[in-house]
Amino acid sequence: MVPARRDRRRLGVARLLIHGGLVVPSADARPLPGADILIRDGRIAAVGKLAGAAGRVDRVIDASRRIVFPGLINAHCHTYESFNRGVAPMAPMEIWALYGHPVLGVAPRTPDQVYWRTLLPCLEMLRNGVTTVIDDISVYYDHRDEIVHAIMQAYRDAGIRAWATVKAMDRPLYDTLPIDPALIPAGLLRAFKRVRVPTARQLLSWSRRNMRQQERQGGLARFIPNPSAPQRCTPALLKGLHRLAEDHGFPYVIHVQETRLQAVQGPRRYGRSMIAELDRLGLLTDVTSIMHGIWLDPDDIRRLADRRATVVHNPASNCKLGSGLAPLRALVEAGVNVALGCDGTSSNDGVSILEAMKWATLLTGLTDPDYRHWLTPHEAFRMATAGGARSALWQKQVGAIEPGRQADLVLVDRHAPAFAPLKDPIAQLVLAEAGQSIRTVLVDGRVVVEDGRVLSADIGRAAERVQEIGRRLAVEQARTFAIARRLEPLWRGMIDEARTAPLAIDRLAWDAGKSGSGLRRSKS
Repeated sequence: MVPARRDRRRLGVARLLIHGGLVVPSADARPLPGADILIRDGRIAAVGKLAGAAGRVDRVIDASRRIVFPGLINAHCHTYESFNRGVAPMAPMEIWALYGHPVLGVAPRTPDQVYWRTLLPCLEMLRNGVTTVIDDISVYYDHRDEIVHAIMQAYRDAGIRAWATVKAMDRPLYDTLPIDPALIPAGLLRAFKRVRVPTARQLLSWSRRNMRQQERQGGLARFIPNPSAPQRCTPALLKGLHRLAEDHGFPYVIHVQETRLQAVQGPRRYGRSMIAELDRLGLLTDVTSIMHGIWLDPDDIRRLADRRATVVHNPASNCKLGSGLAPLRALVEAGVNVALGCDGTSSNDGVSILEAMKWATLLTGLTDPDYRHWLTPHEAFRMATAGGARSALWQKQVGAIEPGRQADLVLVDRHAPAFAPLKDPIAQLVLAEAGQSIRTVLVDGRVVVEDGRVLSADIGRAAERVQEIGRRLAVEQARTFAIARRLEPLWRGMIDEARTAPLAIDRLAWDAGKSGSGLRRSKS
């Protein structure tokens, strides 16, 4: 593995002044015209008109033609899907996963392959103004320490702030879905049973060891484990990982009620919703971050609010996979913290939070006939900044521009088309900007993007390496797709059955596509 990092001496100075910009401190604060931001040792020291500050710093960045925003936060992504970008089909999540997440695993990846598949989307996120990410990574039961080292080296080279969470599961696939194993072709069932699924004890031991090893390495990215989903983990694993999260102060990241099938599956498996089951187990707390959370009923939303948990909304992937329209307004009004995510590089397939903010805003127009309930651009921006910071448990460190916080900043060209004429910087960022206007990005006070070019590592070289590796994996991918096609009819039957099962809520807009009928308003 040959690292792609550039000469890091160009990136950071101890004292930096961003001079004369239009500073947007947060979603709720008034923009500050002609303001300065003084940065010392990676933190914001002062904000305002700072006379004489230029003479006391190592570098001055002229921001007179810039709008300065807090760094954006991608609260959910899957960088490990990079080799499947553009090939996984638009299909319900459970069927998409047959193609995007090989059910029989993959040949062990080399550390070099893992490094490049991680690095490329990290650099792409930086170029799009993302300064913090929570990355949910699958290692397909390949728990070699060198794989974790490769992931974390990519993060250190990128220079992005992150929780690098490796998902854990200790149930075999056929035990996580309402599928009769007798219906699975005999040869495939035997292959399923040969997949060695680690135990909760093994996964917890592996997690603790790698947390210690990576903590010694330091850097802006931290390694943590997370449970994939309630139905994919035993109570012992769910509880053990939650204890680690509480003890070490990291987010407990878990996929819950992403699809209608999961909403139906919860009461059948547990006698209650999956949210209610997590609550019963004592796992719904202020460190808990629920990925997707689409098929939530009023009781689920109340529990989330009462326990101060977070829901991470992933609008683009929810649409690609037909998962549904999340009850955003109900969550916000209940006081639930909501963050935004991009989801995976084969379920979205992009990594732009600018795109996520726009989708989150516009899609609410399809969920409520009363336009006064639609999400505003400022609310979406809050989700991508303060909401994301809260989901990462870094609400005092990032998510706003104010003294004491880390200097994670995005400078955009205020004279770019998206901001002409300049009326509302936040609304124009959310609705009109696609990333072309981003000129400078700072993480921890270090300039990682300048003049629209990533400085921390070579994004062109990273793209070339992912291209080369992707071509070599074509035969393996064809095998995965062949297995997926054999299983798809059985999976489709499972989804069809769940589609007709009685459920008190509806998060789909399918009736809108039928002649003469309109969208039914969500019951909550």
